[in-house]
Amino acid sequence: MDLNVKLDLAEDRGEKELKDIKGYQAIVGSLMYTALVTRPDISFAVAALCRYNSRPFTSHLTSAKRVLQYLTSTADFRLHFSTTGSNDQLTGNNDQLTGYTNPDWANDSADRKSQGGQVFLLHNGAVSWQS
Repeated sequence: MDLNVKLDLAEDRGEKELKDIKGYQAIVGSLMYTALVTRPDISFAVAALCRYNSRPFTSHLTSAKRVLQYLTSTADFRLHFSTTGSNDQLTGNNDQLTGYTNPDWANDSADRKSQGGQVFLLHNGAVSWQS
């Protein structure tokens, strides 16, 4: 998502509400599936777009299309799991599970809701993620 775009209800700026809500929901639903299955890098953006499924504005559709453009330009990105090292390293006591989290405490100007994210890595490969 564009860092300079702040998603909100947008009616204060005189923006038009989308007439084709189902079209917006279809795009966001497809993005949600992609984020859950293969692309953890878009999880935060998709979660932010999902907040406006019942009342999207043109800025929300523009942001969703920007995520689609990002996916097109990064189509070669993949989850990577290391196969180096001995079998003992991968199954022994040297297994390292690393977790990262990033909370966003009430930063949404519209309703003061929080959004955070987390990812867990095993041998430097993402095994679990959420936003």
